[in-house]
Amino acid sequence: MNSKRSVVTGFVLIAIGLAFLLRPYYDLNIYLLRSYGLVILGLFGLWRAVNRSPRRGLYLFSFLMLIGLYYLFAEWQFYWIHRGLTLSAFTIAAGLAFYPLYLWGSRKWNYLLFGNLILLVGLLFLGYYLEMIPTDLFLTMLEDYWPAGLIVIGIAYLIHALLPRDRQPLSPDS
Repeated sequence: MNSKRSVVTGFVLIAIGLAFLLRPYYDLNIYLLRSYGLVILGLFGLWRAVNRSPRRGLYLFSFLMLIGLYYLFAEWQFYWIHRGLTLSAFTIAAGLAFYPLYLWGSRKWNYLLFGNLILLVGLLFLGYYLEMIPTDLFLTMLEDYWPAGLIVIGIAYLIHALLPRDRQPLSPDS
């Protein structure tokens, strides 16, 4: 294992262990630890991923930060956490986490395509949960139009296969 990675992993494990050990003595709220912890871990991981090459972990740390923000806003009482809202929020976060992967990683358009598809599904779940989409319409969309998602993904794969690859420039020696 890389020594820098070992140092970071060691500090993260020590911080988590101290937070749980000191929780009874300092009246630390476990839910605040979860929300702030995920946001801090996500921001730190994003910072590390952007500042190194290859940029690994962009999707994971973006997702962790977005989930931490979801829990943090719930702690600040912007909304109450319910199963339907959590499913929607996690799906939306999974879709939004593709954007840093596209912006700071390799600029592959399929990241945007899959991110937007997952984001659309999350927004449909959110619209159903908030009762903006009637139950009959939601069930009809799920039952009748789910093959359209397969068709869009299939078209994306075909376009990806047919597009010319980026070719490496010829070196002056050849």
